[in-house]
Amino acid sequence: MPTEKSITKSILKRLNEQHQCKAIKIHGSMYSTRGTPDIFCVKDGHAILLEVKQPGKKPTVSQERQISQWMGAKATACVVTSVQEALKVVLGR
Repeated sequence: MPTEKSITKSILKRLNEQHQCKAIKIHGSMYSTRGTPDIFCVKDGHAILLEVKQPGKKPTVSQERQISQWMGAKATACVVTSVQEALKVVLGR
C-alpha cells in the first residue's frame, strides 16, 4: 500500500501540471491549525483543500471539522486517497 506521503507527492505533481492550477503541501506545525488539510490548491480562481489518506483510512475529528469549515466558506474541501480522486475533484468541479 502506498504511503500517505507518496500519495501526496504524486497528487502535487499531477495538479501542478494542470492548466491554471497551483497546489502546495501544507505542513503542520505549532503555528498551524490542527486538522488543516494536506494540500491547498487553486484552480481557475477556486480554492480546493484536500486531506490525503491511505485507502481505507479515515480523517480525524479535527480534520473533518476543518473540511466542514472550509466548505462553509464556499471552498471545495474533501478527503482523497489517490491521484485519480484528486484530479476528479479539482478538474470535475
